[in-house]
Amino acid sequence: MAVSFFISGVNSILLDKVKVKGLKDRQKEINKQIKENKHDQEKMMELQKELLSHSMENIKHSFKPMLITLIPILII
Repeated sequence: MAVSFFISGVNSILLDKVKVKGLKDRQKEINKQIKENKHDQEKMMELQKELLSHSMENIKHSFKPMLITLIPILII
C-alpha cells in the first residue's frame, strides 16, 4: 500500500498533467481524422506519422516517473 502511495506521489509531482492531457486529446483527434480519411492513403500516412510522434512524446513524459519508481521497487 505504501508503494502505491509512493508511485502516485511521484507521478503527480513529475508528470505535467496539462501537457499529457493535451497530447492524449490530440491523439484522439488524430485517430478520428484517420478514420475519416481511410480512403486517402497519403493523408492517412501523414496522420499516422503525426500520431506516432505524439505517442513517442507521451511515452517520454511517462518514462521519467517510471524510472524513479522502478528503482526503489527493485530494491524492495
